[in-house]
Order: sequence, then C-alpha cells, then structure tokens
Amino acid sequence: MEYKPRTGLIVTILILLAILATGVYYFYIKEPAPTGTGTNQPTLQNPFKPLPSTDTKNPQQVTTVDPIATSTDSSNAQPIILPKLRKLAEGPISGAIATSTFDGLAIRYVDRGLGHIYEILATSSKITKLSNVTVPHVYEAYWASNAGEVLLRYLRDEAAAPTDTILKITAEKKKVPIYAEGSASTTIGTTTVMVYTPSTQALGLSPLTSVISPLGKSFSIFLEGVNGVGYVSPINSLKKTKILDSPITGWLTQWPTESTITLTTKPLSSTSGYLFFLDAKTGSMKRILSSIKGLTTLTNSMLDRVLYAEYNSNTVVTKILNLKDNTTVTTLYKTLPEKCVWSKIDRYSLYCAIPIDMPGTQYPDKWYTGEMSFNDQVWYINTQTSDVELLSSPLKDTGQNLDAIELSLDPKEQVLIFTNKKDLSLWMIDLTR
Repeated sequence: MEYKPRTGLIVTILILLAILATGVYYFYIKEPAPTGTGTNQPTLQNPFKPLPSTDTKNPQQVTTVDPIATSTDSSNAQPIILPKLRKLAEGPISGAIATSTFDGLAIRYVDRGLGHIYEILATSSKITKLSNVTVPHVYEAYWASNAGEVLLRYLRDEAAAPTDTILKITAEKKKVPIYAEGSASTTIGTTTVMVYTPSTQALGLSPLTSVISPLGKSFSIFLEGVNGVGYVSPINSLKKTKILDSPITGWLTQWPTESTITLTTKPLSSTSGYLFFLDAKTGSMKRILSSIKGLTTLTNSMLDRVLYAEYNSNTVVTKILNLKDNTTVTTLYKTLPEKCVWSKIDRYSLYCAIPIDMPGTQYPDKWYTGEMSFNDQVWYINTQTSDVELLSSPLKDTGQNLDAIELSLDPKEQVLIFTNKKDLSLWMIDLTR
C-alpha cells in the first residue's frame, strides 16, 4: 500500500513529459500548414506564346495584392475559401459591373426578366437586392463607370421598339440603432449602414445602339430616314449633340477614351468590314481598318493597339494592329475581340476567353446567331512581352463549359467578370490568386 503514491507520481510525471514533447513538436519542429489562400501555389508553365518572335527578356513586373478569396461564416466566424472561378448569379442577366462600395469590392448586375438590380461582394456568396423597381424584358444594360447609374434597354411588348430608361441607385450612409439581444426597444449603440434608394427616369428613346463613355456620357445611334445618326448626351438627359450622320446604320460601338468613339461595321463573313475612330466632340472620322471580311474589333484605352478578327477560309484569324508604327501581328491563338478586355493598368495586356476548339464555319455569323458556341479557357496575355498565364479552365475548375462574353475588370483589376453566352449566367475570376 505504501507504494501507491509513488506509482501515481510516476504516472503524473510521464503525462507531463508527453505534453511537453507534443508542444515542442508543434511549436518548434512541425512546419506550418498551408493557409489555402493560393499565394504559395506553384507557378503554371505557359503552354504557348500568344505572339510570334517577340522579346521576352524583360517581362513586366507583377504587382501583388492581398487575396480577396476568403469569406466569413457569421455563425462560427470560420473563414470560407471561395473558388477562384465561381458563378455569381444563375441568370439570365443583362449587364454587370465590378466596383468599390462602402462594404468592399462588389459586383452589381441587372436581372434580365424584371430589371431588378442585385449586388454581391467579391468576398461573399450573399446576394443583396438594391432595387426592386420592375423594368420588364431588359435585354441590354449599360453601366456608368461609377456603378450608380445604368441605362436599361427594354421591350414594352414583342411588337414595340426597344425603349430606354435610366435607373439610378443613390447610396447614403445612415446610422441605425443596435438593439440589445432579445429586445426590440432597448438600444446599446448605433452602427453605420449604406442605404440604397432607386429612382427611374424614362427617356423614351429607341436607338439602334448605345455606349457609355469612361466619364458617364452616352452615345446613341438612331435611324433617321435611311441614315444612322449619332448623338452625344449626358446619360440621364435628353439634351444631345449630333456628331454622326452616316448612310451606314449597322454599327458596333466602343468608347475606350473620352475623346474617341470607335465605330465598326456590323460583321458578316461575306461582307467587307471597316473600323473608324470618331471624335466625340467634332464628329470627324478617321478610317483605321478597311475591306476585312467578318471584321470585329477591340481598341485599347491608349488608342494605339487594336485587337481584331477576320474571317478567312472558314475560320478566324486574330491580329493586333500597332497604330504607332502601323504594323500588324497575327497571334498564335484564335478568338474574337468580343471575348476579350484590355487592361487599363497595363495598357498592352489583354484578358481573353480563348476557345479550346474552333470548328470550321462562317464567323462570326454562326456564333452571333447562336447556331454554335465555344468552350473556353481564360488567359492573361501581355502583347509586348508575349507572357501568358492560364487563369482558368472552366471545365476542369467547375465541371461546366463556358462561352465567355462581356468581359470586364474592376478599377484595381482584382476581379474579372463575364457572362456565359450559353445561359447568360454571371461569373467571376479572382485575379489576386
């Protein structure tokens, strides 16, 4: 009996030694587990170069930013790792924009059926309705760069011409009370929230096409007699200035910089196309490209590079025109400019959805009419250094093939958003990972 205390002491010492050894292992020996943010992931090897025989000795430095891919579960405050490529909205949607808000980086979009406006944070999967103003059958939505106004083009009925209306979202910070738990009257303080108030302004216009400038002006082309007549106006005003009167009525428009609007004739594989630069103040026109079948274009914000595609021998040939030295390079990839967006931070870089396969047919006719679709990968392309990076393979990443259109970036280029042409759903790629 006299040995029992000694035995207990020995057991206690052994337990303490085991705990001490475990602590030493975890704090001094074991390597920390990866965080899951993606910052230590291996670099992808580039399987192709987008441009032939270009100098790659001095690739541009990449600015690192904090990852935005984590969310927080409010129930237990545990971080949720969101996928790099994810679907934001089932759709169908009519237009989206990524913008900075009071709550952080957010994506706003318009519901195609009812015209309601929704918002989702880049770091969350929660969707917030900002506007319940019903504007039915919205088939086009043009956002102002501040994401506070959007020009909606909708159909009153199937037989009527499309009509324009402006929907404005006014944001206002307000203090609201914080109530004690279990009480509807006892307050313990206040917090500041953002309150959004929608308002509409019917313009009653029926243009053939419209585009919004970087500073929020509108350019619209109307059919007047047999001509296409273009006017510049504030986005929310009927006051307008005529700058275009042309026998051509079918134009694709882009407004890459405040001074210049680009006009590309609507493309057909059987018809020669043209690209013009239109001075947004004087209305003077300068021809940039001519006599190219199936021509579609995308001009950068410096007005010195034009990505364009042409139809040739039952396929697409993609090229880049350098307006500084008037040279053209044929790229080693095939895609359409409608599937790309120029960076505004690095003016010579592109983000493009590139079809995995491009079967022989009439381009872009068959794709425009929906008789065929693409299955894309999404790439970053530096047109000066030929550096490329595969951003996403949707089939591998999500199990779904996507045909990306309407690509756009937030001002800091942390996210790339696009619409899937197959079902008009909204998607986002986190560029910080």
